[in-house]
Amino acid sequence: MTQPDADAAPTSATAWAERADDAARSVTHLFGQRLFFLPGTHIAATARPSGRIENLRRPWHYWWQAHYLDCLVDAGFRELGRAGRPPEKFDGDARPSAGQLASRLVTGIRLRNFLTFVNHYYDDMAWLALSTLRLERLADESRRPSPRRQERIRKSLTLQFDSASTDDLGGGTFWSTKRDFKNTPATAPVALYYARTGNTT
Repeated sequence: MTQPDADAAPTSATAWAERADDAARSVTHLFGQRLFFLPGTHIAATARPSGRIENLRRPWHYWWQAHYLDCLVDAGFRELGRAGRPPEKFDGDARPSAGQLASRLVTGIRLRNFLTFVNHYYDDMAWLALSTLRLERLADESRRPSPRRQERIRKSLTLQFDSASTDDLGGGTFWSTKRDFKNTPATAPVALYYARTGNTT
């Protein structure tokens, strides 16, 4: 039996972390940008090539941004020096850390979503709620907590989930504010959110 080439694929946690950082750099360089040229914001373009003004004419994909936030949080945890690596920024010392970009992205999402985190789709809001919980944990581990903002996000979205999670139709969470049906894509992430925030009821 021939041995696989050691250089052909990552074989350790460190190699996988390096590959993940390569992907994170690629996404942030190609798609990451300020929102409306505003300092302290970050948002992902939905297509390339695109300009900031052109992006305003494109459909707004709230849930894409929530998943992008989760990926930045992953990069932030890698920056802490896990997987046998020393602590270092994923994109070099001259550029913002993943945690900083993630925090700016939360700001960008709120501004782009018309100054609110509330959306028409409960699954979208659940993905954002889950990723901001992880961002809060990253901030704590990085010794840069932002408890007031996180508390506002949690309070706002928990109210939405509480109103959408009912006994109607056998239980679970409505998919959208139309409240015409329930599904797993909404119920599952809301259930995860409740579990992670200690709401077992």
